[in-house]
Amino acid sequence: MTFDDPRVQRYLATKDIMLLGTINPDGAPLITVMWFLHDPTALTLISVDGLQKVRNLRRDPRLHLVAESGARGDDIKGVAIRGRAGFLDDTPERRALVTRILDKYHPHLEGYWGGRAMVIERVSDAPAERLGALVAESEQQGFGFVRRLVDEWTAGTNRFDRPGEVLFVARVGGDVVGVCGLNVDPHAGDPAIGRVRHLYVLVRQRRSGIGEQLVADVVAAARGRFEWLYLRTTNLTAARLYERLGFRRTGDSRDRTHVLDLASR
Repeated sequence: MTFDDPRVQRYLATKDIMLLGTINPDGAPLITVMWFLHDPTALTLISVDGLQKVRNLRRDPRLHLVAESGARGDDIKGVAIRGRAGFLDDTPERRALVTRILDKYHPHLEGYWGGRAMVIERVSDAPAERLGALVAESEQQGFGFVRRLVDEWTAGTNRFDRPGEVLFVARVGGDVVGVCGLNVDPHAGDPAIGRVRHLYVLVRQRRSGIGEQLVADVVAAARGRFEWLYLRTTNLTAARLYERLGFRRTGDSRDRTHVLDLASR
């Protein structure tokens, strides 16, 4: 039976999740639950770049997918798929697929982003007005780095416009709810080293994947331009987020707590 068999397509149309199997660096299997889209010629999954399952597939694209139902006897049904993963660039095709996934899982998104789509946008003009809510809340939380981001952009000292640099914001509906940037590291003295800077997500939008996606997009933007990424954080929750995306803790250093080796990934 092939993937485009009408019986397979009809069965997948009844399922909301599939189990994805990938291969860890030590050869052990990693099984994760995935949302998906299916067409007769392809199956589309969505994830955050930098997570272990994505790192596994970038290293070894072989995968196994399973969807099943029933508990006993003739009630047990399922589809098992073996294949190889490919990664889509940011094109109209990929954005259309993301829209389809958001439409398919809209009820489940109520607990994430109020049922509204979350998008990541690159900032190329003055961010002061759009970051107003983030500046106000971050200062109430005792953090001054979002204000510093705005002030440095206004003064022209850091507009994330040198080669390889980028500033991203996350929008839910029309509201900016998060920010994260990438600079040439000002402390390293090496243009091949980038620094992840100014990650902040509004409190009400945390634990919904926005911070991970912002950092993942920064990492993706850094590939091919930087060999290393450095960052410094004293926030344990943020540290765990960075470590999930492949950053490792460093020893004692005044200017960094975590590093990511892009050249070996």
